[in-house]
Amino acid sequence: MSTPNLVTLEEARQQVRLDADLLDENLALYIQAASEQCVEFLGRPLYLTAEELAAAQASTSDREDDPNAMVVNGSIRAACLLIVADLYRFRENRDQSPINQAATNLLWKFRVGLGV
Repeated sequence: MSTPNLVTLEEARQQVRLDADLLDENLALYIQAASEQCVEFLGRPLYLTAEELAAAQASTSDREDDPNAMVVNGSIRAACLLIVADLYRFRENRDQSPINQAATNLLWKFRVGLGV
């Protein structure tokens, strides 16, 4: 399953107060990377709508019946925007630091598969 973009290009443009010199293609890459980071952190598949989730669960060709799958909510979208903003802000010099703490706080309650 490919990771859906959790926010739109326009939402990301507003979040980062985009400079005119940054191409939409670059911002689209940041959106995809942030979306993937959210899905990886959460440890569960995400769907943009309840209809997409229901269709995925009903599909017989792509049987990924993951009981942890969920529909993206406001907290997850906000976390994704925070990560996009970090990717934009630190695009020149990004260290291997962990996910943005505010994004972590927004995502934590939806995280699964932590192990014991």
